[in-house]
Amino acid sequence: MLQQEGFNFLEVFELTDMPGTLTSAPWLLTLLNQAPHPNAARVFANWIVSKEALEIYSRASGYATLRTDADESFLRPETIPRPEVKYFDDADWQWAVSGRAEARKRVENILKAP
Repeated sequence: MLQQEGFNFLEVFELTDMPGTLTSAPWLLTLLNQAPHPNAARVFANWIVSKEALEIYSRASGYATLRTDADESFLRPETIPRPEVKYFDDADWQWAVSGRAEARKRVENILKAP
């Protein structure tokens, strides 16, 4: 943590040995098997994954979509996945049960360092 005249500033650390990540956030679409209007649910599910709907959602949320045909020109460049980067899936079971805790420990150790 950097300090100046009583103010704390965030110090940024680069974890260059860790791969980039794509997140399954910010939402998950679920269809109920006993939905009151199952056809309407299917129509909505088909629409929400369409190019049009995901561009609307992307503009509202600021997140890139996984569609390769979506317009992302309005997003910050660092939020758009790059094809040459190998990302890991943060919804992967192994990451959820062990990788996340290990990453948290590494960050804590960095932040404790003098």
